[in-house]
Amino acid sequence: MLAGPLILSMTANMLMQFIDGLFLARYSAEAMAAVVPATMAAFCLGSLVTGAVGYTSVLTAQYHGAGQPRRIGSVIWQGLRLSLGAGLLSVGIGFLANPFFTWVGHDPLVRAYEVRYFQIVSFGMIGSFISTAVAGFFAGRGRMLTVMNIQMGAVALNTLLAYGLIFGRLGMPELGIGGAASATVIAQACSAVVFLWLFLLRENRARFNTWQGRRRDDEMMQRLLKFGVPNGFRFFLEIAAWSFFVFVVGRVGTTELAATGIAWRINGVAFFPIIGLSEAVRVLVGHSQGRRDSEMSGRITWQGLWLGQAWMMGTAVLFLLFPHGWYAMFMGSEPDAAPITAVGVVLLRYVAAYCLLDAVNVVVCGALVAAGDTRWTLLASLIAFGLFAGALLAADHWKWGLHALWWIATVFVMILAFVWLIRFWSGKWKQIHVIQYEADFAKDPA
Repeated sequence: MLAGPLILSMTANMLMQFIDGLFLARYSAEAMAAVVPATMAAFCLGSLVTGAVGYTSVLTAQYHGAGQPRRIGSVIWQGLRLSLGAGLLSVGIGFLANPFFTWVGHDPLVRAYEVRYFQIVSFGMIGSFISTAVAGFFAGRGRMLTVMNIQMGAVALNTLLAYGLIFGRLGMPELGIGGAASATVIAQACSAVVFLWLFLLRENRARFNTWQGRRRDDEMMQRLLKFGVPNGFRFFLEIAAWSFFVFVVGRVGTTELAATGIAWRINGVAFFPIIGLSEAVRVLVGHSQGRRDSEMSGRITWQGLWLGQAWMMGTAVLFLLFPHGWYAMFMGSEPDAAPITAVGVVLLRYVAAYCLLDAVNVVVCGALVAAGDTRWTLLASLIAFGLFAGALLAADHWKWGLHALWWIATVFVMILAFVWLIRFWSGKWKQIHVIQYEADFAKDPA
């Protein structure tokens, strides 16, 4: 019941990127090549905040499981405070786009597109932060249909705006890659407004203190920072490492970068539904941990993992059987389609290979985070992604080429999966306490 709407919600995010990629691939090869590194750089910028404020869903889930609903309003308001401050900071970082992408060293036209996309998204990132913080209020209590409906609405709006603003249709100006960025920012801002409106409804104000909880709460902020910031840094490391992978691929060539970008979009078909499944596992684990039922948390995690593995293996087969068909959706009959497709067909074999274990990285790591094991997961990620980046640097320095880079990425994904499994099997996460219990905070009767 929880997993279905959340899977659809994360599929909505995948669809937003997938559709933008389809439009940009038909707009120009350079725009398609630029959108992936620019998106990942922007995502990397926002990941630290998203990982931190997104922990509102875990705190909400645990307070919900512990029967303390009136603490939940304060959780969300502390997340909103972080979101507002980070949103202002992201505006300033947007002005650093030109020197950063100049340093990356991609083709000049690709670089110009990268700068334009990154600046627009970073200037409007506050909408994404607010959406993430307030979505935790609904997701943490298992109100997945609300999250799904808002996300699907954002996809519909993004699709309409992206089509009009990229190509100059529907009475809108032709902005190319800037249109794709603008559509994303507007859609995220609208979803933030809707989330806030529902959060502040009268029934939520009465039961969850969604208005009274706006007051400064140092204890709750410390709790959010204690667990959320390590989670945010881990998320940042993950996105930074994969962004670095894309940037290194871009140094091989524009064709290779475009083929990798499309492979990344296709990979989203497998990956984003698993993120939705992981979010459902996180919520259920949060409820169980709030009730101090770690055995149930373990059973939920294993069930989620088996579902995730089945989905990943199914999509891996589709990638292997129909690689030309996947690329044809993006490239169609474009003049530069043949060389990009020829490279991309091989890249999908790597995607299919790491799909065999990638569900572990999402589901099991998500369960550890929901249990509060954020410091250990951060330390493990710091070591693992440091080694990954070092291997990529070596490949770039000695010019090992595209396939060496993808081999490194595939092996890395598989090794990291075993790291999370070993930690989960150890059971050390069972002793971590994320929230206040009745011994030190009276249980709320509401």
